[in-house]
This record gives sequence, structure tokens and C-alpha cells, in this order.
Amino acid sequence: MNYSVRNFFYIIASSVFFYSCGPLVENISPAKISLKMPKSDMSKRSNNSTRTQKITTENPTIFGQADLASLDDVDCYVILIAHTKSGKSGNCTGDFLYKDIKLASVTVPDGGEIVINDVPTEVDVKLLVMGMRNLDASEICPDFRTLSAQEMTNLSRPVVVGIAEEILSAKTENIIDIDISFESAQTINGCSDGPFDWAAGGVYGAGQFGRAQFGP
Repeated sequence: MNYSVRNFFYIIASSVFFYSCGPLVENISPAKISLKMPKSDMSKRSNNSTRTQKITTENPTIFGQADLASLDDVDCYVILIAHTKSGKSGNCTGDFLYKDIKLASVTVPDGGEIVINDVPTEVDVKLLVMGMRNLDASEICPDFRTLSAQEMTNLSRPVVVGIAEEILSAKTENIIDIDISFESAQTINGCSDGPFDWAAGGVYGAGQFGRAQFGP
């Protein structure tokens, strides 16, 4: 199942721009992203069982639930933004190494909307759309930026299901299409540093995955 998601990038003068009647201020640097996530079809979910693999330094997966098999398995979405402007960076590793992660959104349920402020313009920006399974789909999706050990146990490994790379221009509106698809999904084992501050049992402060202490 593929979704083509059209995203609107707005340059805003302040956090109250959309609620005021004042004139638009041009040439404002940061952008605001608003993106609607796909809604999963619960009737098409796979029946994978809970992961039972042992967590070791050679096998650093710390997410307890079975890997996703399709977009309809996704209960929670999060967006990561990588760019090379100044600021502390994080990394996410798995099938690929994603570097220079500067921003991470709140985590929303499938069908929800993600909004991120302060996205830089006039620089190459990469957006990573990630989906996860939640043990109880009725529960609130935990914040991917500050996962606890229990929250990670209740989640599947995150899967990158959409990537867009663009240089946003400093104008009122930028539009870009992102294809959200499971056809070329890329699995993530963990993230650290930058916007991530995971609790005990995660990879907080790990300089290199596979050489960190996982679990108690």
C-alpha cells in the first residue's frame, strides 16, 4: 500500500501567525511543517508474535514487539529531520546509518497530524517518516525522543517508510510530495544524542551501537 502525502512548508513570523489577522511577514528563516499520516486498516494487520530474541551487544535490538510487515501494522508515526546547520546532532542506525538528526517530532497515532516548527531554509533538509507497532493500539503513542525501557518493550523497531530531501526556499510556502510506502522500508535499531534522551535500557549516550551496554 502506497500513500502520496503532500506536505506544506510555511515560513512563519511567530507561533501565533495562523491565529492573527496581521499581514504576512516575508523572508522569515524557519519553516513550519504540517504533515498528515496514513490511517492503518486494522483488518489487514499481520499476526506476527512478540519478539523473543535476547538483547546483547551483538544483537542490540531493544524493541520488544515483532517487526512491521506492512503499513497497516503501524500504530504510531514520528518524523525525524536531518540537516547540517549548527546544533547538536543525533544518529539513528539499523539497515542504514542516519546522521545529523537535529529535530524529532512528537509521536502521533496513525491518521494523526505531525507539526514541526523551526525547520531551516536555504539548506539541504532530509525528512524521515518512521512507523512503529504499539503493543496496545489503544494506548497513547510514547514520545520517541524520550523512550523508557518499558515503552521500548511495547514497541516494534521503527521503520523508515518515507524519505524526502529538499532545499526549502525562504518564501511564504514550500510544497513537496512524500511517498509513504513499505516497499523499500528500512529498519532502525536505535537512536542516540541530539534530540534523543532515552532512559535506562536504551542507547542513551552510546557513541557506537553494538558497543554499548543494553538492558539492566
